[in-house]
Amino acid sequence: MTLTASPPTVIAGQDPQALFKEARRRRRRRWLTAAGTALALAGIVVILNITMTGPTHGRSTKTKLAPTAVAAGPFTGTWHVKYYFVHIV
Repeated sequence: MTLTASPPTVIAGQDPQALFKEARRRRRRRWLTAAGTALALAGIVVILNITMTGPTHGRSTKTKLAPTAVAAGPFTGTWHVKYYFVHIV
């Protein structure tokens, strides 16, 4: 028994080259659709990031405040527990 390659099947009078062109066109269309979707999603992420963080691009415009002093009264002095010391003025 010998195996021989059979010629490509032509569908109802269509040229095989036309079928290859159609397959390439569909592949290109799928690739462009996927690339366009990825770009659109990236744009949405950028817009949401700008909208949520504001025009400062995530940097805080608030100044850091020093801790406020509280009158400690009888708790002033040096306190220690095992290896930690706390000095209350």
